[in-house]
Amino acid sequence: MKDNALGRIRGKQVTTYFHHFRVVIFCQVVDRISQEMKNDFSESSTELLLCVACIDPKNSFINFDLAKVFRLAELYQQEFSPYDFMELKEELKIWLSKMKINSAFLKLQNIGDLAKKMIDVGFDMSFPLVYLLPELILFYQLLQ
Repeated sequence: MKDNALGRIRGKQVTTYFHHFRVVIFCQVVDRISQEMKNDFSESSTELLLCVACIDPKNSFINFDLAKVFRLAELYQQEFSPYDFMELKEELKIWLSKMKINSAFLKLQNIGDLAKKMIDVGFDMSFPLVYLLPELILFYQLLQ
């Protein structure tokens, strides 16, 4: 094996130092970080985080996804009856349209602010099943 300015010559293949550090070492580091992330976050907790992000009020609910918010309710299924699930779908549709046109909800930064504002304007009573979602999220956050 012979060293040169570009790297090492192995038989007829030239491996540069740049290639070694950029591809071999970098890929190993990314793989190790990825594996640690998989160990730290289970699939179910990752799904929960993605669903919670869908009711984040930042930027006028830009991340809102009806299917994921409904999935969030399914993750808390012990809190909802089968009838509640049917009612929740309708509440979510109406609730979102009201959120987007009500200026009181435009500058909210987090789910805690959302829950407070829903109480202030009476949406906790108008949309009790929707209000239950941020309430559950905040409650389970306290337990952590």
